Amino acid sequence: MDTARDHQRGSAAGTWTISLVVLFLLCASAVVSACGDSGGQATGSARPAASPSTTQWDYVVLGDSAFQAPDEATTVADVQARLIKRDVGADAKVHWYYYPGSTSAKVLMELRYNKPLREAIRTAEVVLFDVPVGQLKQTIPFDQTAYQPLPGSPQRYRQGMARMLVDYRKDARAIVSEIVSLRSPSAASIRAIDFWQLGYTGFRKLGVGAVMREAWLRINEAVDRACAAQGVTVVDAYAAFMGPDGKTDPVAAGNVLPDQMHLTDAGLAKLAELLHEKGYKEIAPTP
Repeated sequence: MDTARDHQRGSAAGTWTISLVVLFLLCASAVVSACGDSGGQATGSARPAASPSTTQWDYVVLGDSAFQAPDEATTVADVQARLIKRDVGADAKVHWYYYPGSTSAKVLMELRYNKPLREAIRTAEVVLFDVPVGQLKQTIPFDQTAYQPLPGSPQRYRQGMARMLVDYRKDARAIVSEIVSLRSPSAASIRAIDFWQLGYTGFRKLGVGAVMREAWLRINEAVDRACAAQGVTVVDAYAAFMGPDGKTDPVAAGNVLPDQMHLTDAGLAKLAELLHEKGYKEIAPTP
């Protein structure tokens, strides 16, 4: 966000009979005013708070399809943008970096080498991201065609998830560090989400519900720790959609589609409200 100042040039009004003393004072005042403006805003990541109704915020969304609406045309950021406009008066322009079915390694590579993405983050007022879990497809029994988990023993699932978590923890730390290296959490509203449990119903039917619930807690713990180390706020979508004991079926509750992964319109609105509740204290006062 670059906040422009309007400089107005006043026209002198008076008569030819104005005294030399008054004329001198007017000129001196103009010089002082010009000197005061010449300093400008110091460069760097810290910038002034938003000015309601005149400001545009750049809103970067990074991750997989977790933020996508059922119609594939809007995201949770679009819903939140309306809340930003209502409460802050800023127009949020959403920049969507969407990698469906992505792994954490894929997002990390994009962060490191995708120049438009890096530039977008450097100047963003709001950054929203997740750490994708697409590598599940390689670590547990999984049907790539039907995109559904396959039968397997609890031990096999446990071992697969343990292998996944080794790299996932490293990627989570690296992803958060990369974002923070581009944009300070003190200068932008940087938010991560931890995931509701994808495939909750299917895993229960396969008899590995308890194993996957425990693994999912470790997945979210990795994100929480990586963010805490860098001062990044995490929105607890897991608790909101899964309940305090992690046993609420988000599909049955109407927040997740029957594919057991993507949010319904109700789920999208709920996540947007969770994000909105965190406010934007880094860049603007909110109610």
